[in-house]
Amino acid sequence: MPFCVAADQSRIGTSTEYGGYESSDFMYARTNNVAASTDAVQLQFRHIMARLVIRLIKGEDYEGLLPENAEVYVHNTVTQATIDLKTGNVTKTIKGTTETIKTRYEGNNIYSAIIVPQRIVNRRPLVEVVVNGVSYLYEGTFVFRSGTQHLVNLVIDRNPEQALIQIGGEKVNW
Repeated sequence: MPFCVAADQSRIGTSTEYGGYESSDFMYARTNNVAASTDAVQLQFRHIMARLVIRLIKGEDYEGLLPENAEVYVHNTVTQATIDLKTGNVTKTIKGTTETIKTRYEGNNIYSAIIVPQRIVNRRPLVEVVVNGVSYLYEGTFVFRSGTQHLVNLVIDRNPEQALIQIGGEKVNW
């Protein structure tokens, strides 16, 4: 089944439509050897996309408070995929074009995005944070794993060239 995550995951949903973030998540469950009956069937759902959480941390020489209106982007990821509904495996579209995803603000300087599982093998811009008109950029390689939440801490200093990136832990079955 073809599936695509939203490029603008900051878009808020309404009472009749999911927002960009919610529409990008895909929950999967499967059970075998169940006979037809009127009884409920227990399903164990799991996320099959990857989740990236970006936490902004105030550096020692950053003056003032970190603003709550920063813009955070995830660059150079393929947003199209194919999902095997029999197995729950996700495969990024091989000839899919890379796009930029605008993340969702969760509060407390935390931003998140749902990403198609994929391996970023070439060093290129991956995460960009724009704070008060200043752009902080993280370039690197990364592996987004299915069903895994990845944490990136970005220490914001006065000089954007001294921003410190810390790749945090992973949480499987987030």
